Amino acid sequence: MVTNRALNKIFRTWSNVAVLRTLLNTNTGFSGNGVSRVAGMNPRSVFKALTSLEELDIVNRVFGGRDNIFILNRKHFLVQQIILKIYPVECKFLDEVVSALSAILKRHVYRAVIFGRVARKDEKSSALNQLRRIIEEKTKVSYLGELYTSSQTKEMLKRLDRFRKWSLEILNR
Repeated sequence: MVTNRALNKIFRTWSNVAVLRTLLNTNTGFSGNGVSRVAGMNPRSVFKALTSLEELDIVNRVFGGRDNIFILNRKHFLVQQIILKIYPVECKFLDEVVSALSAILKRHVYRAVIFGRVARKDEKSSALNQLRRIIEEKTKVSYLGELYTSSQTKEMLKRLDRFRKWSLEILNR
């Protein structure tokens, strides 16, 4: 059992986190292929993650005839104290982002639609940061009456162009 820096081992890879998210949504467990299917991952990556988490006693393996079933060990201290508590917080994160944007844009936007990679939960934070920066700059001009210098205008156009390219990339898929 790992006791020092256990979180480093648990959250070491993206695949470990994806497997944990999948197992959090079931009390009866999944076969390795079931985890792979639900998580949308390569079966080999899932097996490595499950083995790693099993070695840490975060996941229990129930040996079966044809398939082994993997179940989240909800009795484990770190599962109870950390994993089961942070997952609901992560689920609320999108709602918080929407609330924050609503506060920024109140009375100026009637409807906002989440689309593309964000809706598919495959977003890139850099593209969303471009949108955030554009909104911040728009707010400065609209509400504070600030004027742009030539360099600020060029920077704003660069951000707008990056966001436009990202949006068109999504729309053209």
